Amino acid sequence: MIVAFLDATASARPVLEMAIRLAELLDLGVVAVHVEAAEPPSPATPTELAASRGVDLRTVPGPVAETVLEEAGRPGVEAVVMGARTTEAGRRPVGSTTRHVIQRCPRPVLIVPPEAIDSRPLRTALVPLDGTAQASSALDAWIPRLAGQMALIGLHVFTMGTSPPMLDRPVRDMLMLADEFQERHLPGADRVEMRSGHVAARIIELSGERGADLVVLSWSQSGAPGRAQTVLEVLSLSQIPTFLLPPVAAAPGPPDDGDQLPADSGRERSEPAPTREW
Repeated sequence: MIVAFLDATASARPVLEMAIRLAELLDLGVVAVHVEAAEPPSPATPTELAASRGVDLRTVPGPVAETVLEEAGRPGVEAVVMGARTTEAGRRPVGSTTRHVIQRCPRPVLIVPPEAIDSRPLRTALVPLDGTAQASSALDAWIPRLAGQMALIGLHVFTMGTSPPMLDRPVRDMLMLADEFQERHLPGADRVEMRSGHVAARIIELSGERGADLVVLSWSQSGAPGRAQTVLEVLSLSQIPTFLLPPVAAAPGPPDDGDQLPADSGRERSEPAPTREW
C-alpha cells in the first residue's frame, strides 16, 4: 500500500498524482491521509482532490509529523508520499515537518516538490550511489522492483577526496570503472555514469540531462555534518520527486543527540567526506 499525505494547499495535487503513478508502477493500492492539526482545518482541498481521483481519504487528528510517522508504521504500508514544501519558491529548504519525517520514518519516503505536476508514467530513475556497503544494501529490496518497470541510470560522483589517480586512457578507463562500479553496487541498472564535483549539483545536472522522472537516494537518516547535506540540497533544488530509501534496519524514533538535521540546510557547504553515507 502507498500512503499519500495530503495537506490543504496546492501542493497536495502533485503529491497525490505521484502516489498514484508510483502505485501503478509497483501494482499497489493507494490511500490518502489528511492530518488535522490544532489550527482550524481546511479539509475541502484534500477531500475534493481525493474524490476526483477515486482515492479513499482518511482524516485523522494529531500533530502532523508524529501522526505521519504513526500512519507510515502501519502494517501493509510499503512507502509514503508527501510534499517537500507547500509553495513554489525556487531554492528553499524542505519544510520542518518533512525533515522530521524523513529522519525517522521506517518506510521509504517519496518527497514531491510542488513543481512536479507532470502526469506521465514514471519511465526513468536516476540512482546516485556513494559506493558504500550501507548505501548499496538500502537499495536491495527496491531496485529489483523498479528495474523491471523503469530505466535505471546509476551515478557515482568523484569528490576531491575520492578522485581516481591519473588514468592512462581516461575515456576507456572511466568506462571500465563505471562497469566495475555497476557490477559491484548496482547490477540492475541500465548503465552507470561517472561525474566529478559537488555531489548534489551533479545529481541535479544529470537528472535534467537524462530526463529523469525520479531520483532514488539511499541515505543513513543521520543528520551528522556531511551526511544529510547532499540529501537536503537535492530535496531543496530538485524539481522532480526524490525517493528516499532508509537503512534496511531503520526503526522509528528520535535520532541520537547531535544528529539533528541542520535547520539552515539551504546554504552551500563543503562536500561530504567520501566514507560517509548520504
